[in-house]
Amino acid sequence: MSNGIVGGDPPEGEVMRDFVSDSGAIVEHRGAPPFSGEELRDRGLEQAGSGLPATVQSLWHRKAMQAVETLCMAESAFTADDVRAIAGEPPTPNSIGVVMRMAFKKGLIRPCGTGPAVRPSRHASLLRYWTGA
Repeated sequence: MSNGIVGGDPPEGEVMRDFVSDSGAIVEHRGAPPFSGEELRDRGLEQAGSGLPATVQSLWHRKAMQAVETLCMAESAFTADDVRAIAGEPPTPNSIGVVMRMAFKKGLIRPCGTGPAVRPSRHASLLRYWTGA
């Protein structure tokens, strides 16, 4: 796939960049990247679990949102791992991020700090702590 750029240097002030299209093809692009990091994150979150039956996704997401609401009422900081402990294992690895992002966008939660993960599979990676908004 090509956008008509054959070669040569881009005009002054523009930068030639390669990016991977939705089809997986590497495409040349002049100027700013077609998507910001935030846009790419949001697109990935929207697509998380898109290959699963809707009933599997929606059932777990409902349980997870209920867990977020329960943790908000406790009035203490919590992590996505706390939501997972209540709602169970998500249908896809990205599903927990989708729930936390939705809760944040709905104004249910706000970030209040970070700390190391305690689940061994997380290798003590940094987790965001949340509290009810």
